[in-house]
Amino acid sequence: MDGGVQFFESVANSFISKNADVEGFFREKSVQATKLNTATTYLVISYENKKFDFLGYFTLATKMLTLKQSSLSKTECKAIARFGYFDEDSQSYKLPAVLIAQFSRNFNENSKSISGDDLMDITLNKIRDILHSTSGKANPILSFCGSCKKNPPIRGWTMWSLPHLRWQTFRS
Repeated sequence: MDGGVQFFESVANSFISKNADVEGFFREKSVQATKLNTATTYLVISYENKKFDFLGYFTLATKMLTLKQSSLSKTECKAIARFGYFDEDSQSYKLPAVLIAQFSRNFNENSKSISGDDLMDITLNKIRDILHSTSGKANPILSFCGSCKKNPPIRGWTMWSLPHLRWQTFRS
């Protein structure tokens, strides 16, 4: 997959973040995390006039969320029990959750800008796709995003998944 490695390196070299840790993770650890199956990094790329423009990226991981029973109401316990299980030893509910482990726009002056809201919409849509294809259930945590500002989706962006550089193209 030499072409994929070269493509990733060119994208990584064009990436600038306002946070050095986020930039360092992307350049140095994102491919390794995907190969180890601890997280998957998605590249959001625009393709216009036969030219790629790296807009940003996000990394998703699955983690077990632990919620102490004593901090929940009976109604909350019933709702959470549909998505996870009760652990007698810890007296807590455990449920799988999707963690947005990394998230950043590309702040390179030569890159088209994407808003943080648009990048978050893309990220949440990917999470919804993952949840629907793996469990058939909607994650209750996503319901808190209902108050997020809604913007019209950007047009003609592509999302790449590392390390195999699988892509999906979206048009609205």
